[in-house]
Amino acid sequence: MRKMRVLLTVIGILFWVGLSQVEAANPRISFQEKDYNFGTVKEGTEVTHEFSFRNVGDADLVITDVKTSCGCTAAVTSAKTVAPGEKGTLKVTFNTRGRRGHQTKTITVSSNDPEQPRAAVRIAGEVDAGTQPRIAVTPMSLDIGVIPPGGKVIREVSVSNNGTADLVLEDFVGRNSVTVEGRGDSKTKQTVKPKETVKIKVAVMPAKKEGVYQGYLQIRNNSFQRIVTVPVYGYISDKYELKPQYR
Repeated sequence: MRKMRVLLTVIGILFWVGLSQVEAANPRISFQEKDYNFGTVKEGTEVTHEFSFRNVGDADLVITDVKTSCGCTAAVTSAKTVAPGEKGTLKVTFNTRGRRGHQTKTITVSSNDPEQPRAAVRIAGEVDAGTQPRIAVTPMSLDIGVIPPGGKVIREVSVSNNGTADLVLEDFVGRNSVTVEGRGDSKTKQTVKPKETVKIKVAVMPAKKEGVYQGYLQIRNNSFQRIVTVPVYGYISDKYELKPQYR
């Protein structure tokens, strides 16, 4: 009986040791740093940084996905599989074009690490936009309603300069009979001072064809948002023309 108990004890110990070894055979991702501050850079600068990481586990680390918090940031790993004890790098590139002020971007690395399946690192800093124009258009789309075939509608849009330098309206390009009223030459440049707003009269003269109407006006300018597109839509019909009521 005593020998049996000893034998069972030994078997139990061996089983526990074997189970511990199996449980320990897992990958583990460990970043040398999880936050990087790039300080202050000029708008338009491309910031690049490499995050170093190591597989401190006992099995191959497999990187399954890398995602960034915005399209302005790209990230790629040096290898998809990292052996135990080996190092890898995560190269992050942040394009500051069109950004201003404080910026924080998060990059998430998904792997087969059971304890940390999604590890996150961050880059942060300040983007100095300097003096530049900033265009704002209101409204962002134009509804011309219901008009008869061959009719004409004029709608108004406001173009504001919310930046700190002159905004230059370089060109107006219309599609499907959309034009800017009162401009003999569509390529005549117009300057909008900082904090100023100008009114643009948009004329729409659809072809004599009934049905759904769609067009647009493009405002080409010198801001980082080089082209602003204003959709124009409505319906062409002489059966449902809206007429004022008189008494």
